[in-house]
Amino acid sequence: MTRRNLQYRYEKGKQIITFLAAVVCLLGFFLDAITYHAIYSNIQIWLQVISVFVFISSVFYFAKNPKRNYPISFALISYGVICNIILTSTILYTFISFQNFTEANILSRNIFFIVLLIILTGFILGRKHLFIQGLLLISLLLYFIFIKKNVFFIQNAAVYIVTSIGFIYVLYFLVGVVNELIKGLEESNILTNKLKETEAKKNRSQLKYQNTLLHLAKDQSLFKGDLDSLFRKICLLVSNDLGTSRVSIWAMEENDAMIVRKHLCELTGGNDDKVCLTRKDFPLYFKALDEGPFILALDAAEHPATSELKEVYLKPLAIRSILDCPIVIDGKPIGVIRCENQLVKKDWGTEEVTFIQAMAENISLCYKNLKINTLLEQIRQRNNELVEKTNEIETMNEELMSVNETLEAAVIKRTSELETQNKQLTEYAFINSHILRAPLARILGLCYLITTEATSLKDKQLMEALKISSEELDLIIRKISDLLYDGNNLSRADIQSIIERNIQELK
Repeated sequence: MTRRNLQYRYEKGKQIITFLAAVVCLLGFFLDAITYHAIYSNIQIWLQVISVFVFISSVFYFAKNPKRNYPISFALISYGVICNIILTSTILYTFISFQNFTEANILSRNIFFIVLLIILTGFILGRKHLFIQGLLLISLLLYFIFIKKNVFFIQNAAVYIVTSIGFIYVLYFLVGVVNELIKGLEESNILTNKLKETEAKKNRSQLKYQNTLLHLAKDQSLFKGDLDSLFRKICLLVSNDLGTSRVSIWAMEENDAMIVRKHLCELTGGNDDKVCLTRKDFPLYFKALDEGPFILALDAAEHPATSELKEVYLKPLAIRSILDCPIVIDGKPIGVIRCENQLVKKDWGTEEVTFIQAMAENISLCYKNLKINTLLEQIRQRNNELVEKTNEIETMNEELMSVNETLEAAVIKRTSELETQNKQLTEYAFINSHILRAPLARILGLCYLITTEATSLKDKQLMEALKISSEELDLIIRKISDLLYDGNNLSRADIQSIIERNIQELK
């Protein structure tokens, strides 16, 4: 059984007891008035009627709203019965009306009813009414002991007095324990409800934050590295979801010597002027950024990490609370996302801190994407340059290949020409050394004879032969020269044919 069910049953039991007490007392007093109306005095009859009217009123009052009205209804019943018993036992003194019962018997019966009502009163109305009704019980006993001097009560005075006091004390303690238990159950239920409400609120907040993060994850500015656009969107989203008065994003500059505000979203419509905080002026704040995952300052003016900002930043802007989350890349803070609440303190919970850290990670991712995009653009430019250079090289290769082909053809042609010329030169050399050498040798021989044998007739013949040989040699040399200049092929057979032809012509 849960605590809530136990408490519910306890409250429901008190309502049922109240209803049963009202019905029983109503029937009992009504039957008592009918049964003993002949021996009751008029005053006592009216007292019974009044009691019945009170009980009827309590029933109707209870029926109107049992959950709310049962304490008053039971108070009317219990005090009505006790007051009726006290009045009939003292002022009206009803005992004389009963011939067959002793005073002690009737009073003992009445004390039993009072004790029963005191027990129920303690649990239904509380210890204060238990104490009051207990005093009424003891007062009635003292009345019969000291004023009426009833022998039975005098003989049993110690038992009645001690038992009544002990009974009231124990019951007073027991009711206190039960009430404390019920109070603890109520407080536990209240605390449980508060915890459930807080948990439900956290779940709603986390769901809202998750939806915001999912929405941001689809934003193109995150992937394109568009920092300005991303800063505006994040500041607006955080301000709306957290309900904080100021949200800003700052970046480290000058080799981490200062942070400069890049964007501000303020509910009161503040400006976006550039503001910077230097490491030299606020060393504790920068140390907290370097070492901690976040700065959560409920009272920013008193927090160790932000108290340095009190005079120059917090007071002029009426900032009471600050939540700062560093933007980290490769373990090094490169900026800060800051939430500030003005005029009143704001206690950010774990889910809010987690949400801001997720936003800081998104900003860090945007910085990385920007760096990646820049590198990719540089790579694309390099690739384009390489493609252009490759194209140029290919064009040059084509030109070189064309030149090589032309050169190769020229080389082949030139080689062929050189080979032909070499052959011609070889043939020419052979001709000079063999064929042309013969007439030349004859000329030389003739010359020798002319110089050694000089007769007149022979001189003429020798001179004629020398002339013919010289002309033959001259004709052959000129023919060879013409052929060589014309680039025609010349062989030994051609020379021999020329010589023979020329000899025939000379003859």
